[in-house]
Amino acid sequence: MTIQERIANAKLSLGRDSLVHVHYETNPGSHAITLVGIDCKLCGSPIMGPVEHEKMSKVVRHNGQNVIVKYIEHARFGAYTEVALTMDDGSKHVTHLCRGCVQKLSDPLVLEQIYAMDLAQWLFEEESGRGPAIWHVYPQVVDRRPVSYEDLGGLD
Repeated sequence: MTIQERIANAKLSLGRDSLVHVHYETNPGSHAITLVGIDCKLCGSPIMGPVEHEKMSKVVRHNGQNVIVKYIEHARFGAYTEVALTMDDGSKHVTHLCRGCVQKLSDPLVLEQIYAMDLAQWLFEEESGRGPAIWHVYPQVVDRRPVSYEDLGGLD
């Protein structure tokens, strides 16, 4: 089965038009790309995104007024967790989702959907000019299948 077929099957079984879960934006005035956030692959809840830096700010004078400048950083939210998918060839694939969706991974179809979503993300990034997808270097990632998982935890 090709990458496109695996992605199409996952879209159909999930009832979605897109499987992209990592979001970027192009910075105005340049071609630089910034990570905006990451959503859970299954439920779509944000699990990483921009937050105000807790300890960094500064006061600058602008037009005779004091202005507080706050810094933004990207952080994993409390629901963020990682799982290691064990593949049929014995390899591992680490991926992310929310804590609430981990129990859904006991379904073999959901394991395949999760992996197909990562394949879709890599394809999207390649087609968006962010460099070659991993299968150009490691072609075996295309044909391997997830068979089980281990919950690696989140921020605890």
